[in-house]
Amino acid sequence: MANQTPPCFIHPGRLAVGYVAADGDSRFVGTHGVVHELNELGFRDMGRRRDDKPRKITIAAIGCSYVFGYGLDIEKTWLSRFADLVDSVFGCSSHCLNLGVPGASNDYIVRQVTELVDAIQPHIVLIAFAQKERLEYWSSSSNAYSIRPGSPSKQNWSPARSELQLAAERMSGWAQDSRRLYQAVRSSSAFCKSADSVLLYTYASMAETPSIQQWIPGEEYLGQPFPKLDFAVDELHPGVRSNTHLALKTFARLSARLDSDDKAFARLRHALGLPPRSSRHDAGSDVHADGVLERWKTPF
Repeated sequence: MANQTPPCFIHPGRLAVGYVAADGDSRFVGTHGVVHELNELGFRDMGRRRDDKPRKITIAAIGCSYVFGYGLDIEKTWLSRFADLVDSVFGCSSHCLNLGVPGASNDYIVRQVTELVDAIQPHIVLIAFAQKERLEYWSSSSNAYSIRPGSPSKQNWSPARSELQLAAERMSGWAQDSRRLYQAVRSSSAFCKSADSVLLYTYASMAETPSIQQWIPGEEYLGQPFPKLDFAVDELHPGVRSNTHLALKTFARLSARLDSDDKAFARLRHALGLPPRSSRHDAGSDVHADGVLERWKTPF
């Protein structure tokens, strides 16, 4: 860890998204009775899986319930499937940080990226940006609300929070929401570049975003929203096949860019023990994404 000071991660139970977790609680029980085990920080953190490997990298994933893996075993999430590919192909051990929080907004994602790259400097950051309509409101130093305009108020909401919901809806609109999404993507990209962390991102929404490629033509975008090829137990969140498909897509994009002269990729190549960019073709050590993807279709 680059900085011994614990990063200011936010415990999911402190976000009012339909459940409350007491301090020290190690579980998040979903609305369909699915129990998700949490670590001491309140996240689905797999930690380091293979300490016997000499090469070690850190991979972090940030987003809402799609990244969290609602209704899925931790081993079947986007982050886990992607890390399995990286570990198997490059013979390394990935330290995985799943910082997904159900109901999280893009405000949360940017704030978390800021803390993450400063405290940990991960080699790879995966982000699934949330619905652009969501907002985050802090009522105090320890209480935060995730506000989703258009969603019905809940019976247990206080009058103050219900009023916040209405105020957010008055501020929301396609132009404003799109501008916030654009700012979230650009800010996250800038923070990752400052720490030489490779960023690969998608969107946890099936809504069409035709302007995304025009806004941000960079190669950090995976080229598609989070797929919904199947569903978890709630019949709403992406299932195992969907997470696996996105992991394959992510690995393909990583493989295609691995020889980039970008400083983040140079740092990643060094951590993976790959030859410097100038000698890769002579050494015959290129990673061919097509062969890797075909190899991994059956095990998944």
